[in-house]
Amino acid sequence: MIYKILLFLSIAFNVIAQMTLKYGAKNSNIVPVKTTIIEKFASVVTPFFVIAAFFYGISFLAYSVVLSKMEINKAYPVSVISAIVLISLISVFFLQENLSVFKIIGITLCILGVVLIFYK
Repeated sequence: MIYKILLFLSIAFNVIAQMTLKYGAKNSNIVPVKTTIIEKFASVVTPFFVIAAFFYGISFLAYSVVLSKMEINKAYPVSVISAIVLISLISVFFLQENLSVFKIIGITLCILGVVLIFYK
């Protein structure tokens, strides 16, 4: 049970990292193509980038612990599909991205897939 909780914490940290990275990228100034690699790197490394990297790291550590005790054929699909569903829903409600009928069907099928994977 503790590993399932840790798996969902890992997913939550991954989603936080994704949304932080998106917010930072959305509000950053992209440097022109004809700049040095150091200038490009400096424009990307913002506080949002650092925060996202921190949450990716926490997610990675939690997921590594999960893999030590849980089957990867359960952990990986649940991790990826749950992140996709959560990011899709958050992007609709907080970033005002569109939600088509096909996306709703896809999200529904993803949720059904997670339920079936965890069903014994």
